[in-house]
Amino acid sequence: MRRNTQLAISIAVLAAVCVIAWLWLQQRPDTLVTAGLARASDQLSVGPDASNVAPSANNAPSAGKSGWDEAFASARGKQDARSLETLFKRANDCLLYARAKDRVDELLVDERWKNLSDISPERLQRLDTSSAKAIRVVQELGDYCRGSDPAQLAQASSDALFAAAMQGSAVAENCFFSMGPSAWGVPRTALEKQAEMERYLKYAPDFRQRSLERGDTLLVNRTLFEYTGTAMDASPMATLRKADPTLAWRSARLASLRALPDQRTSIEAQLERFRTLGLLSPSQIAAADSWAKDAYQRDYSGKPAQDIDSDAQCFASHELVPLD
Repeated sequence: MRRNTQLAISIAVLAAVCVIAWLWLQQRPDTLVTAGLARASDQLSVGPDASNVAPSANNAPSAGKSGWDEAFASARGKQDARSLETLFKRANDCLLYARAKDRVDELLVDERWKNLSDISPERLQRLDTSSAKAIRVVQELGDYCRGSDPAQLAQASSDALFAAAMQGSAVAENCFFSMGPSAWGVPRTALEKQAEMERYLKYAPDFRQRSLERGDTLLVNRTLFEYTGTAMDASPMATLRKADPTLAWRSARLASLRALPDQRTSIEAQLERFRTLGLLSPSQIAAADSWAKDAYQRDYSGKPAQDIDSDAQCFASHELVPLD
């Protein structure tokens, strides 16, 4: 009886999500979407000051142009790190919007929704959560991103991200490494893919080096996996230069102290596998642990736990990441 009740509730919630999606497509300002999916804030500060803000109603585009079109046009010729950071984060926002819009469109035509009796309540709940998030992304970013071209967005994001990293932007260095050579999977020619891969292999290790030296934690899991994970295939990524073992250990230990509980368990398991490789002596490990403890006490003690797997810093609209 309890399972039937859960199923009925999940079906009802899912039906409501479908109605919301349909209403959004009608673009009626007085619909449930507008009332029920209000913005968390009109502007979200990104970075050290309020000049780098997420798209919002307060910076709505001119008639006939999307907010992205205007941002892209105004960014031409600007090569300072702050402007470049703003550009790649906003481009990433609109690429997120494109994915969310595809998700909403699929929701409305997916044949699986026509027979809900075979889907467990747990599965329905997960699908509902994903669908609701996609709808929120579309609602939040629609005015700014609607009509933008994914190919242009991907190119702008890639170019601005690399340029900002070359100027020493810590956020850009982290995002360049974590997002990979072709982050968004937008169709590229073979020559473009090769150029992006060569650029990534050349510069990403140095960007990570500086990140680990700073004690940043966004790259920790990827760094550890290169040592402790299953051997990669013969793809070019397998040739990426690994991080210095000492830097990898101390940053991972600091990440463990800062991370969410389940993430901490995973990091500690990877560190134990790392230990068995014999890359560091006991004294080196002790010194790295001491560094991590001191850094935590100095900079992070008493602060909330960090989601070290989040790429939110690579977007202007932090609260919308991840999509799923």
